[in-house]
Amino acid sequence: MNDSTWTLTADTYITSLKGDVSCVKSNGHHLYVNGKLLKVN
Repeated sequence: MNDSTWTLTADTYITSLKGDVSCVKSNGHHLYVNGKLLKVN
Protein backbone atom coordinates (compact mmCIF):
# COMPACT_ATOMS: atom_id res chain seq x y z
CA MET A 1 0.00 0.00 0.00
CA ASN A 2 1.30 3.43 -0.95
CA ASP A 3 -0.13 6.53 0.71
CA SER A 4 2.27 8.91 -1.05
CA THR A 5 1.13 11.59 -3.48
CA TRP A 6 2.98 13.95 -5.77
CA THR A 7 1.31 17.35 -6.22
CA LEU A 8 2.66 19.36 -9.14
CA THR A 9 3.52 23.01 -8.44
CA ALA A 10 4.48 23.78 -12.05
CA ASP A 11 4.53 22.09 -15.44
CA THR A 12 6.96 19.20 -14.96
CA TYR A 13 9.22 17.44 -17.44
CA ILE A 14 10.76 14.08 -16.51
CA THR A 15 12.33 11.27 -18.53
CA SER A 16 10.57 8.35 -16.85
CA LEU A 17 7.98 7.50 -14.24
CA LYS A 18 7.94 4.30 -12.23
CA GLY A 19 4.89 4.09 -10.04
CA ASP A 20 1.17 4.65 -9.97
CA VAL A 21 -0.03 7.63 -12.00
CA SER A 22 -3.09 7.88 -9.76
CA CYS A 23 -0.78 9.18 -7.00
CA VAL A 24 0.08 12.26 -9.10
CA LYS A 25 -2.14 15.32 -8.55
CA SER A 26 -1.94 17.85 -11.40
CA ASN A 27 -2.97 20.89 -9.33
CA GLY A 28 -3.74 22.59 -12.66
CA HIS A 29 -0.32 21.81 -14.17
CA HIS A 30 0.93 19.35 -16.79
CA LEU A 31 3.26 16.39 -16.46
CA TYR A 32 5.42 15.40 -19.43
CA VAL A 33 7.17 12.04 -19.41
CA ASN A 34 9.87 11.63 -22.05
CA GLY A 35 8.33 14.50 -24.01
CA LYS A 36 4.76 13.16 -23.97
CA LEU A 37 1.93 14.73 -21.99
CA LEU A 38 0.72 12.34 -19.31
CA LYS A 39 -2.92 12.63 -18.32
CA VAL A 40 -3.19 13.01 -14.54
CA ASN A 41 -5.97 14.12 -12.21
